[in-house]
Amino acid sequence: MTPPPYAVYVAGGSSERLTVVRPYVDRLLAAGVVITYDWTRDPGWEGSPTIVDLMRAADRDMRAIRSADVVWYLAPEKMSEGSAAELGAALALGKRVIVSGPHASAHGRIFPLLAIERYETHESVAGFLEKAFGAHAP
Repeated sequence: MTPPPYAVYVAGGSSERLTVVRPYVDRLLAAGVVITYDWTRDPGWEGSPTIVDLMRAADRDMRAIRSADVVWYLAPEKMSEGSAAELGAALALGKRVIVSGPHASAHGRIFPLLAIERYETHESVAGFLEKAFGAHAP
């Protein structure tokens, strides 16, 4: 019997939603990696969301983190309250957290240092996830 695929949640800064995070989500999806939720396409990003819309978006993110086997935190260049909350939730839930990008020096960040797996570039993590968790993974 084949074990179920690992599921990944990709966390990142909202200011980099279209330029950094979405291209990596698309790349992982194309490789057959299971993504628990693609928040870059959440309908709450369109128009003028209400408080209820924002609460529902946050709930979708938290449920997706809970259901993930791996949380990949793409440390954003700018401060990001949302990605910090996602990182904190993943760490508190004991998820396997992989951090990439400016995780230590930028903005005096300390919590990304709690992740055992930390990499300087997003690219190195994307390649690993494609090989390890993609459709053609061993």
